[in-house]
Amino acid sequence: MANAAAKKAAIARKEAANTYLPILAGINIVYILLCLGAQLDLTFWNIAGMISVWGLEFFAYTGILNNAENRNPNDKSLVGGSSLDLLGMTVVIQYGAVLWSPRFYWMLVLVPIWGAWTLYSTFRGGDGVGASKGAKSSTEPAEEDPALADRRQKRSERRRQKRA
Repeated sequence: MANAAAKKAAIARKEAANTYLPILAGINIVYILLCLGAQLDLTFWNIAGMISVWGLEFFAYTGILNNAENRNPNDKSLVGGSSLDLLGMTVVIQYGAVLWSPRFYWMLVLVPIWGAWTLYSTFRGGDGVGASKGAKSSTEPAEEDPALADRRQKRSERRRQKRA
């Protein structure tokens, strides 16, 4: 049974790689062509910004693949979660640095701030993007569907009758 789960995870990872690798390759090829066409100055800070963005893109890509392996098969949301958000942020920084100004690389300062906020909202709960549903439900009473509450009540009564 564990072998079947490992096979499903490997298939999901391969499907995610087949989806996101061409997209990421296309984004970076166009970026390199724009850098060559714009004749971007290759100063230390521009090179450091490029390397940082590529490193963050690699980190986001591996996060997307890991998310694809570990997700619920019934989940219909996009594969990637917060890694997909990080990828989007790095692409905006990447193209902003080429098309507008190399000072756009300074927006990389937002990445640790964004990461800290995501981590905070995950554990603290609330209405944020990465909000933990478990933390919020433990402090406030849950609002249930009346039909669900009725079914639970009937099930509870049947259990009591069996025991008696």
